[in-house]
Amino acid sequence: RDLLPFSTPCRTLKLPLDEFSAFACNEKYLLVEEDSNLRLLDRHLTVFKQMVWPHERIWDITWSPSMTRFYLVTEKEIYSLDQNTMAVNKCPISGNGEWYRAACTDSALFLSTQGLGPTIYESKLPPSSK
Repeated sequence: RDLLPFSTPCRTLKLPLDEFSAFACNEKYLLVEEDSNLRLLDRHLTVFKQMVWPHERIWDITWSPSMTRFYLVTEKEIYSLDQNTMAVNKCPISGNGEWYRAACTDSALFLSTQGLGPTIYESKLPPSSK
């Protein structure tokens, strides 16, 4: 009955009507894509840092604890984002699909494609620099 006994939300953030916003979090921040902007929000959902997103639509975002960076998934490219500098770098990832979703462990980045017969790809991440 109470599989997920969540408490009442203590904060809310309204997003534009009819728009899917990709988001992911780490221990300190919530990264949200909204209105062609990337916003790094603190624990109070206050904008800490912000930048214009000049690339195609973001389908998904994931956090890599070992690489200490966010990975952003667009249909054709994968980007990494450094939360400290907000520097964005294109990742050289091979694959023949239209990227759709992502997930990370300490040692791997998983990417899935969309469409008929989707595929999940696993890319090994370098050992942690921590």
